[in-house]
Amino acid sequence: MKNIEKLYSQGYSLSIISKLTGMSVNQLEYLVYRQMKLPAKYKNRPKLKDLKPSIMVDVFHKYPTEKIERIIKLTNFGYEPCEISEDQGISTLKIKQIILQAEQMNRIRKII
Repeated sequence: MKNIEKLYSQGYSLSIISKLTGMSVNQLEYLVYRQMKLPAKYKNRPKLKDLKPSIMVDVFHKYPTEKIERIIKLTNFGYEPCEISEDQGISTLKIKQIILQAEQMNRIRKII
């Protein structure tokens, strides 16, 4: 729940949070709007598209370029984040964040 609140406060949409956490959008809507009541708490949260590009590619700087390129390559060949996680020794959540940011940079072009 703390991760959801953190991502929401940073401007991530529910669909993006859904991809990062593996929860459905319906579950997130219930949590965010009914249980946690986050819109009232974060009225002036930033929109992700308004953030500087350096903030959006933050995960890329945490790992070596070779690892990032391999993750992008495996994603383009149709591997699932959990499979890439096992291959690279990085948590599935981080893999999903890297894939999401690569998609925002138009680096994901699925071959298969």
